[in-house]
Amino acid sequence: MPILNGIKNNEPKISKLWEDPKNPVGAPGNAKWAGADSIEEPASFSGGYGGAITVSPEVKKIIDLRKLASRVQGPEPSKPTWDDHIAELFTKPFWIPEGTERDRVTARWIEAMKGYMMDLESYESVKPWAVTTYYHLRGRSMPLPGELGEKEYFPKEALELIRLWINQGMRKTTDDEIELREEEIEDVDESEWEVPRVRKDILELTQDELDYYRMQLDDVLRVGDPDQSSPWQKLGSIHTEWCLHYQEAFLPWHRAHVLYMESLIGCAVPYWNFFAKGADEYGNPSAGIPQAFLDEEYKHPLTGLMRPNPLKYACANGGMSKGAISPGYQGDLKDSKSKRYVQRDPLLTGGGTEEERREKIAAVKLYQDQILNALTWPIFSQPQGLYGYPWANIQSFDPPPEDDQYPNREDFDGLFEQPHDNFHGWIGPDMADNSYTAFDPIFWSYHANVDRIFEQYIHDHQDATFSSIFPLQPFTGARADKMSLGDPRKHIYTTIGDMTKTSLALGYAIAPPVHEDCPPKPVPYGREGPTAGSKTPYVLFQGVKCTTESYTIDVYINCPETNRRAAASNKHYVGRLTRMGMGASASKGRCVKKGVTRVLNAAGAAECLGIRDDAEPVLSQVVTDIKTGETVPEEVYKGWDGFVGKLVWGAAMPQGKGRRVEKPRG
Repeated sequence: MPILNGIKNNEPKISKLWEDPKNPVGAPGNAKWAGADSIEEPASFSGGYGGAITVSPEVKKIIDLRKLASRVQGPEPSKPTWDDHIAELFTKPFWIPEGTERDRVTARWIEAMKGYMMDLESYESVKPWAVTTYYHLRGRSMPLPGELGEKEYFPKEALELIRLWINQGMRKTTDDEIELREEEIEDVDESEWEVPRVRKDILELTQDELDYYRMQLDDVLRVGDPDQSSPWQKLGSIHTEWCLHYQEAFLPWHRAHVLYMESLIGCAVPYWNFFAKGADEYGNPSAGIPQAFLDEEYKHPLTGLMRPNPLKYACANGGMSKGAISPGYQGDLKDSKSKRYVQRDPLLTGGGTEEERREKIAAVKLYQDQILNALTWPIFSQPQGLYGYPWANIQSFDPPPEDDQYPNREDFDGLFEQPHDNFHGWIGPDMADNSYTAFDPIFWSYHANVDRIFEQYIHDHQDATFSSIFPLQPFTGARADKMSLGDPRKHIYTTIGDMTKTSLALGYAIAPPVHEDCPPKPVPYGREGPTAGSKTPYVLFQGVKCTTESYTIDVYINCPETNRRAAASNKHYVGRLTRMGMGASASKGRCVKKGVTRVLNAAGAAECLGIRDDAEPVLSQVVTDIKTGETVPEEVYKGWDGFVGKLVWGAAMPQGKGRRVEKPRG
């Protein structure tokens, strides 16, 4: 199911109310894509990436008939007729520069519409279908043929002419009397004309688009400035102090956070598709951290100077990377300057042996499988603020437990948050700690992709239930474009209901990925999947709550102590649960008090080992402190909430329910 409707995948869309035929849409110096508060004259447009435009009230009145008259041939555009105004909209569209291209486009369009039994050159043919045609043109479901960008669609001026023409009785000539239509077509609401920002796969960005995004981070947010008053430090600290996890608000809150960031820089955040097919294969173009985050420098679009790449050299929380204070971090921190910037796992930046790097990349498959599993469940979450009562689809365990023992075990957001946390830990060390993570620029592209998957869930489950009025502090406004750190009035804050609207309703669209998403696991040839009576082993972690530091919990079944290797190639390995630390900051009461349950599906390991549901496999686990790199002794972590797994047999996952996020057609 395509995420986009009417948006091409090869370019950001540009909202534009004037056009210079000598300098068409998309040419440098003609269209402002981002960062404007108001626009007074066409000359104020300038180049950029992926932004929607905010225009002044004066510009919004461009439909004023005086301006309309300057664009349209023929007398009195306030009283349009077919012969003087409407016919030429179809045969000589004024928004396309006169010439061969316009002639070719209109000829193709006229011929194509004849297939729908309508001759656009004939008044008698168009008149019966005028209202339907108008709404198609207004809804952008009837574009002109050809790669014309924004010019594929009728501009507001042209649509206003058609609207007036219909309302006045669809006159053919000025000799015809005006007969006002009983059911008048109302004017277009301004919100209909907003062209959304387009979040593109970061691998699809042109060099100019990528450098523009870097420039916005550099100039607007001052990513390289460690001063606590810098916009970058303030933006990152929002996550440190306010982020919500282990609850229904998790995905909506992070959607609001990304939207707020985009409102600051005036353009879309490109997403990093860690869910791409092949992202688990060493050497695949989708594997590892995108090169955009590894480059040393970039060319500033305005000054032409080479500058440090802000996607790599971004100041960590307080100007000190988590890696710099983590004895277990193996990266190269040569001097105080390098400690200032965010750090990533050296295996993702060229360090270690090739075998270690291959193993690191292969782990992605386990996390992708967790995402595929999450996408099979229709229930989004348990109600915000309630504990322990999933709404439906409770798995049948043997013996069946009480409902309140296993909150979140089969909710989409709870299951999706597990691979979300794993990827954070996989990138580490700054990304592995909630109080440091938003200071790494990869966080924003990572969460733009998390949001892409969330958007697909919203599209696929339009009957999903949400706690709509729950406030997502500190963001305010229906689109989270402002914030308030201390206002006690709950009603001013952005809500879960606001953030569970479709992306287009929130002012942005999501372009399809460069590489298709990971497909669901196929049922092996000759097998029909589990029968109604078959069972699957699951490892449950109960009472999972916020922690100060970050940990990984690697789980094995029937594994000799000498083979406890956290690798996808290890047949004893069930998977990983990453417990992301929240830091020592004030929590604002945001952490869950009673805890939630996290689930690892052990079916893969059980199948590899030939374990059937009448067996009692031995469960073992290794808990590692990410900061120190040391293994936490069993006698220590057994006293911590949510750190001890329990293996149970439950109903098998139905085959065929898994799905992928489909690539929209162009």
